[in-house]
Amino acid sequence: MRPTIPTSPITLFASAARDTAEEIVSDTYDGIPNQYRGLAIIIDVTVDDAASTGFVVNIDDKEDDGEWTTRLASPTIDAVGSTVLILHPSAPTDRANSIETTSLNYKWRATLTHSDTNAMTASVTAFYLA
Repeated sequence: MRPTIPTSPITLFASAARDTAEEIVSDTYDGIPNQYRGLAIIIDVTVDDAASTGFVVNIDDKEDDGEWTTRLASPTIDAVGSTVLILHPSAPTDRANSIETTSLNYKWRATLTHSDTNAMTASVTAFYLA
C-alpha cells in the first residue's frame, strides 16, 4: 500500500508572537522518498522588534536509527519579510536564502530557535517538492 501523498502545505509553526528565548521542535514527518525528493520552507515574519531567530531542518538519513543531521539552516532572521529554504537534489542555487542539494530521506523535522526576549511574530510552512 502506498503512503498518503500530502497535497497541501504543512504548517510547521503557526503564526504566533514569540518573546522568550526558546527552541521549538516540530513534529517528525516521513520523507516519502518515492513521491517527493525535497522540501521548500517559507518563514514569514510579520512583526519584528529586533529579535533574532534561526531555523534548521534535520534529516534522519537512515531509517529509524534516531540520529538527526542538520541539512539545512537559515541565515539569522532579524527583520520583517520572508525567508525561503530549499532542500532538493536539483535546487537552483539562486532561488532561496539557503539551499541544500541533497534528497529528502526517511524522516525530517524542523527546529525554530528564538534566541532572545525581543518580540517576533512568524509562521513556518513546508511544501513537498517532487
